[in-house]
Amino acid sequence: MRRIILLLTVLLASLPLSAQEPAAQQTSQGKTLYDKVTSYFEKSLSKLSVPEICTQIDRLIATGHDTEQQAQLAGLAFDYYSNSPIMGQEAVAIYVADNYFLNKKLPWSDPETFPLLYTVTEFNRASLIGCDAPELLMESLSGERVSLRQDGGHYKLLYFYDPQCATCHQWTREIAELARTYRGGRLSLFTVNTGSDRAQWEGYIKENFGDINAWKVDLRHLWDPQDANDYHLAYGVLSTPTLLLIDAQNKIIGRRLDPEAAKELLGHYNFADRETRKLVKEVCNELSPIDTATADQIGRTFYAKMAADSATYSETMYELFNDLRDHANHTYQEAAALVAERYILGHADYFSPEYVERVRYALEVFRMNPVGSQAPNLQLKDTADQARWMLEGKAKKRLVIFHIVNCPDCRREFEGIIPYADEYAEKGLQIICVYVGKDKNEWLEFVRTHDPRWTYLTDLENTSGLRELYDVAFVPKIYLLDRKGKILAKEIDAPTLHELMLTKKERREAEEDNAYYTSIIDYFRAKCPGVDVTDGGKLIIRGPSSFHASTDPLILYDGTEIPSILELIPSEIHSIEVIKDGSQAQYGFRGANGVVLITSKIAHEAKKLKSGKK
Repeated sequence: MRRIILLLTVLLASLPLSAQEPAAQQTSQGKTLYDKVTSYFEKSLSKLSVPEICTQIDRLIATGHDTEQQAQLAGLAFDYYSNSPIMGQEAVAIYVADNYFLNKKLPWSDPETFPLLYTVTEFNRASLIGCDAPELLMESLSGERVSLRQDGGHYKLLYFYDPQCATCHQWTREIAELARTYRGGRLSLFTVNTGSDRAQWEGYIKENFGDINAWKVDLRHLWDPQDANDYHLAYGVLSTPTLLLIDAQNKIIGRRLDPEAAKELLGHYNFADRETRKLVKEVCNELSPIDTATADQIGRTFYAKMAADSATYSETMYELFNDLRDHANHTYQEAAALVAERYILGHADYFSPEYVERVRYALEVFRMNPVGSQAPNLQLKDTADQARWMLEGKAKKRLVIFHIVNCPDCRREFEGIIPYADEYAEKGLQIICVYVGKDKNEWLEFVRTHDPRWTYLTDLENTSGLRELYDVAFVPKIYLLDRKGKILAKEIDAPTLHELMLTKKERREAEEDNAYYTSIIDYFRAKCPGVDVTDGGKLIIRGPSSFHASTDPLILYDGTEIPSILELIPSEIHSIEVIKDGSQAQYGFRGANGVVLITSKIAHEAKKLKSGKK
């Protein structure tokens, strides 16, 4: 197969794709026609959609006086759009080939190049913009079989390269840098080695990607030395490097990219995602608290307004489901289940089959161990390799944390619990950490560096039935149990645990604080009287009279800039400080419209703990 691909690549590089353009240039009349048609494509059709362009191409071809001139016009269209500078318009070339030349409706004037017409068409057909991404099942460095379509990344960057290709070397460095600095929705980077030398491949990956530890990017280094996937045909890989972008629904949204274009396209889609997320947040904040009836109302409204646009509907429902599912409040999680059942599974044709299966699985595991049921007890092993029941002993309440060590989300939850460890111990909470990884040494090191009052258990040999009785496919998973082992709350986070552990007196005091603000917008309006807060969550300190076009202040949450307040939770905030009237000079140009400093309760408690204050 590789020899055939090489020959085709050489032919494509050395021959004109059709005889139409040279023929047009042989006479002044032909050249004039070529210039006029090309100018028409560039000036009149460039901003149209692919279907609209195809309609105009049909009309153009129909103006030909005879079959020969119609074939010439069709050939010019094929040549232009097969190399269009606008991504996605190569679909027009496929349309012209299918509807005029491959079906023999019009003659292809040069039989010598007809195989190239067929090759270009077939090698692009399956990977056009909007197509379902063809499945790839390839081997990783560790020998594992990895599926492209089953991967759960919000975006997938698919990069075909040859370690011996000079251009690939440059692209690889740029793509590695993209991975290091990426900040958008979770990205799966599939690098596919088209070579056949394993040792060279291993060295190439170590050299270019060995230092990358980006928590928003999952690296998948693959190869297919036997050409079992026929990826050349599936993704039009006639040469390397080749780079494509795929979305969460396994639709191709970028092709014929270079690294800079990929970066810009990811930025564009991540911006659109943030806008969708912002819309969902605004709706949920406006209607909070969200129960199943409210979620159904939101789902019906979104479907009525967006059903005609499948991409917008699928992305909006994706964000709504995630927003509700990730909420620590069980009522919100019930609302997420309703959205999943009625507006995702109920309209499965808007989503990829793989995403539908993931949502179906999420529903199944959500229904495992519901709140109010008895938590399954497990016989696990402690650090001395002794068998112990997970729920043995007596405690007023138990917190069970299923975790692994090298997990940023797990680390964040532990950091949120540690500052309150003494308080929780005084209230009779037993904290049970169940490690679900496979590395005993890293687990023992974790135990050594954490609170000795906690209980540490694991199931390295996988004999307890843990994975059948609890959903630990993704961690952390945190359960709060009563003294008898009944589930009080599940899939909670550190701030929610803190609220659940409040005494009646503390809860009354919290009513005077911020724990019972259901809307972050209402919270800011109450706490920041000198700041205007729009219904969309926009903060204005100095107002429109600022000498900058934008009136947005700099918002820092625990020292990190955030674009909006809409994703903040009132109960997690300790304090807000507004800096204005010249005092913000230390923040430079970015702070010209004022600065809003937000400190979380976790950061505040951690600072007290570090300073030794109680």
